[in-house]
Amino acid sequence: MYDPEHRDAWCANESLVQFEPDETAKICAPWEKFCVTAVNTINKAFTSVSRGCGERCSELCESIGYGQDQVNCDDCCEEDLCNSNFSVQYYEVLMSRQYTSWTTPLPGEVEHIQYELKKRKEVIFRWNSIGKTT
Repeated sequence: MYDPEHRDAWCANESLVQFEPDETAKICAPWEKFCVTAVNTINKAFTSVSRGCGERCSELCESIGYGQDQVNCDDCCEEDLCNSNFSVQYYEVLMSRQYTSWTTPLPGEVEHIQYELKKRKEVIFRWNSIGKTT
């Protein structure tokens, strides 16, 4: 099915657009400040999408499994009803975060490491603005 409104070749979850927001919305607890979309794949095949509330947000994808490649990537936002994306392009961009590098830090990784090490009063890594060591 083609979705001209979102310029998407495939409707990844057409049922999402058939319901009114008040039928699928959930009130989050005061301590759950994030709306989370979790996308799962097994052996690079799309398996599930779940949406809900979360206390914290992981910007990194998690890979688990022995003999199978199971990957979970979360996308988080903080506005009401902000986790309703459903296009294939949205899922492709989200899942592209699972591919990392041994030599280039992930977005936000340098700042996180520097913050953690500064808290512990340990040595701070020296990276320049594009992630290469200096």
